[in-house]
Amino acid sequence: GLEYIKTKNSTTRIFITRINYNHSEKNTDLIDAYIDEMKTYNSERTVQEKIKLINKIVSDLENLELNDCSKISIEIIKKIKEHYMNFELNSSRKRYQWALKDFLSFLYKNNYINTDFVLLFDNFKLPHKSLPTIWTKEELDKIVENLGEDTDIEIRNKAMTLLAIRLGIRFIDIKNLCFDNINWKENKICFIQQKTNKYLELPLPEDVGMSIIN
Repeated sequence: GLEYIKTKNSTTRIFITRINYNHSEKNTDLIDAYIDEMKTYNSERTVQEKIKLINKIVSDLENLELNDCSKISIEIIKKIKEHYMNFELNSSRKRYQWALKDFLSFLYKNNYINTDFVLLFDNFKLPHKSLPTIWTKEELDKIVENLGEDTDIEIRNKAMTLLAIRLGIRFIDIKNLCFDNINWKENKICFIQQKTNKYLELPLPEDVGMSIIN
């Protein structure tokens, strides 16, 4: 649900509230087991995202009269996939496909189902235009050369882009960086990665350091 709250300066803020799902007892047990396993290899943020998605997916499956996900069939999977294909945003379709695939993989690996339905997703492609996943050094050099420095926003964007290109830091970690994460004497950036919750220490190239200073 959504809550709309007016602040003193008349700015409307939107807060997402927790949705309570009334799943069947069998599906509740499967979700609990799935969550327990997720916690062993996912970050807290990823676990929370998957919990939100899998609750919605199981609710959609129960709307198809599947009160025990261990009895899922190809026909039901096809129906639920068609349902998500109707979502307007491609990002939403991808998120639900990702979560459904992960849940089916869990069910199969833990012998709740006898068929590896994940194979159904191999030939299932969502229509979208992908950005390149690999850039050549020449392409990256062109990007850097064309980064502007005329405004505060352009200067900030250059620092963020160099952190990503030179060091491969994830966007969420770039967003969370503080000056305390930078050891200027030893030219290092040290931080805890949000996705993996692991400590990472990286060298600080001169152009990245100067861009941060700017």
